[in-house]
Amino acid sequence: MTKTDLHNLFTAVGYAHNAAIRTLIANGPGPAYEAAADAADALEATLEVACDEYNAANPGPISVTLF
Repeated sequence: MTKTDLHNLFTAVGYAHNAAIRTLIANGPGPAYEAAADAADALEATLEVACDEYNAANPGPISVTLF
C-alpha cells in the first residue's frame, strides 16, 4: 500500500462518516443510521490496520488521528 492509497482510504473514511451524519439528520436514529455508522467504523478499522502495515514495511511512521 502506498501513501496515496492511505490518503484515499482516509478520504473514504471521512466521506463515510459524513454519510452517517447525514443519514442521522435526515432519518433520526434507527437502522439506516446504524448501518451507515457501522460501515464508517469498518472503514476506519481498515485504515488503522493499513497504517500499521505501512509502518511495519516502511521507515518513518504514518499515524492517523480521527476525531
